[in-house]
Amino acid sequence: MSSTSDLTSAAAGPGRAMAAGPARPVGAPVPALVLPAYALDGRSLHWNAARTAVMFDSTMAEYHSDANAVSSSALKSLVRSPAHMRAYLAGHCEETASQRLGSAVHAAVFEPQRFARDYVVWNGDRRGRKWLDFSRMNAGREILSIKELARVEQCAQAVLVAPAVHDDQQTYTVADLIQYGQVERNVYWLDETTGLTCRMRADLMIQHVTLDLKTTDDARAGEFVRQCVRLHYDIQSAFYLRGRRAFDPRLKSAPFLFVAAELADPYGVQVHQADEEAFVAVGDDKVSVALQTLRVCRQMNQYPSYSAPRTTLKIPVWARYPESSLNI
Repeated sequence: MSSTSDLTSAAAGPGRAMAAGPARPVGAPVPALVLPAYALDGRSLHWNAARTAVMFDSTMAEYHSDANAVSSSALKSLVRSPAHMRAYLAGHCEETASQRLGSAVHAAVFEPQRFARDYVVWNGDRRGRKWLDFSRMNAGREILSIKELARVEQCAQAVLVAPAVHDDQQTYTVADLIQYGQVERNVYWLDETTGLTCRMRADLMIQHVTLDLKTTDDARAGEFVRQCVRLHYDIQSAFYLRGRRAFDPRLKSAPFLFVAAELADPYGVQVHQADEEAFVAVGDDKVSVALQTLRVCRQMNQYPSYSAPRTTLKIPVWARYPESSLNI
């Protein structure tokens, strides 16, 4: 099987690192935007003027059922390796306990009706006949403990009252933006370089602002940015702004806001804006490389794991000496 570096070479040509560039031969047919079958059931589709991008509503389950269109989550897993992306798309990556609570907070903030429908509470030990009967009766729902529900509700309330956007006359909270903005809407567009159909589902879009909620252990800028780097939030911000600009090419200035919410008392919330040059632009370069890599993977039907046969490990300078020895 080819390595990741082989795929990179195939996409970029000999002697060059892969970068954005023409992906189709001159005169080749222009690929069409491919929508999922569920979007063609008669629901309202809002196309842009050039009919190169479309916006529509769907359930969360419908959105995640589309295995063809490229999402930011797929690209973030591809950064590790194409094999990891394929495992992610196949549903082989289990949700952690923190991610499960984060999803619950997300639903409570942006989709309270879905939260009330899809989440139930169990007060007691998760064993015995009563637990088995309850879990069977609520199959397909997320079951929270009393303590988990309290954490979710307190975190969600802190998010809703957090100040997010300011103008000369007023400060708008997250709840205000939800009232006036577009929540959980799908945008599909065609990446012109690779011909891949792309999709995004922003937490909130209002005018030129895009907002995304992230739960975290520490919402302070210096700590949260570490999470951004580790989990590739720069890729997400760049990819979402590509989608928004594909739908509306007039969109120039487009602030991307992260609402960082702590999942423990005192449930601190801090809003951070992604810097266009030192954050979004970095992610945009990664998006270009990832899309090209994915295009080649699909053409060759190969999704390799790590490419290097062997690496050399070195203990970094900061970890070479016991901390106590620094005080001698």
